[in-house]
Amino acid sequence: RAGALAKLGQAETFLSDTWHRGMVLKQWLLEYNTSQWEFFRSSSPVENDLLEARFHVANAEVFTEVVKESDRAIRELDRGEKSLEAARTVVEANLISQLSTVQEEMKAAEAHEQDGDALSAASFETIKADLDHLIEIVRVSNA
Repeated sequence: RAGALAKLGQAETFLSDTWHRGMVLKQWLLEYNTSQWEFFRSSSPVENDLLEARFHVANAEVFTEVVKESDRAIRELDRGEKSLEAARTVVEANLISQLSTVQEEMKAAEAHEQDGDALSAASFETIKADLDHLIEIVRVSNA
């Protein structure tokens, strides 16, 4: 009886993990398609750099949450950081502190991955939300 309950618990965990990975992939596919349109309608180099950084964060999330490949996630986060460095050279001075905050979040995410501590989905969502906020500010200021 205890063995059957343990197997039932394992099956429940497996199904929950599979569902979660499927949802992350579904969200990534939507983000990927949206990002292609966002790049197309980008109005400035800084917006393009921020969109690029966000795209790499979304990729890192998939490599962490679904594929379980920390090395690839680290490479994506590094690419995102490079995009933010490019944005830093052209972003308006009033956005430097917000950009720095996102850079620190990404560096922390990369450190977690390097230490073998997979970043939580909530942390990826925070980084993406912060990037979305910066992108919106840039769009409004260019309108």
